[in-house]
Amino acid sequence: MIDFLNGKKSLGVTYWVGVVGFGLILRAGNWYITQQYFTQQDPAALETLDFGHRVFFVACTIVTLLLLRAMVKAGFNNRKPGGWGWLGIAIAALGVANVGYSTIALLNPSVVTPRVMLVMEIAELNKHLPKTIDTESTLNKVEIIGDDLVYFYSNTLPVTADMVPDLKRIFTMDGIEGQSLCRDLEGYFHGGLENVRYEFTYSNQSITAQLTAQDCLSFLANE
Repeated sequence: MIDFLNGKKSLGVTYWVGVVGFGLILRAGNWYITQQYFTQQDPAALETLDFGHRVFFVACTIVTLLLLRAMVKAGFNNRKPGGWGWLGIAIAALGVANVGYSTIALLNPSVVTPRVMLVMEIAELNKHLPKTIDTESTLNKVEIIGDDLVYFYSNTLPVTADMVPDLKRIFTMDGIEGQSLCRDLEGYFHGGLENVRYEFTYSNQSITAQLTAQDCLSFLANE
């Protein structure tokens, strides 16, 4: 392993075994963590999951840096890399940038997150959807529409008139859920996202709840 990380293997072996192989491990880890977020309801367990999520990405950042170093050393091991070699090194460098930025955003949600990162995250999330949240609710899909991030839910039960104000209040700064979501999405709001919308389709009607960037950033500024 030490020889491998020190670039003693060929550039091809380092790329396919290291960069590509670790990329598959990273995708599998992301898939598992996403599944846990969908199924876990206990607050203490979610806190532990958040910690594990951060540790996982910090470790992945370190590994991708080591693999990039191994690629460079393998490419210049008594020679210079050719066209394919430079391409492999470039892919490894992009992997470091991607994982590193994701780690920074995870550790510090206030960091400005560009739209391309949000698009990538939503594309990955939609691979797991539709997903049953509980016996009545299903998250069907998530889309970016204009400057809005939109979650589409369906529910098999009817909604009554007195439930509507409480449901909408959850996603404002008056609700703990809205405040928590606001902190998690601060970087996206700084990056240009205007609203997070929730489209709930019940058996008898549809309801829209919304968290705005203006309300969220104002709340965080005064927190």
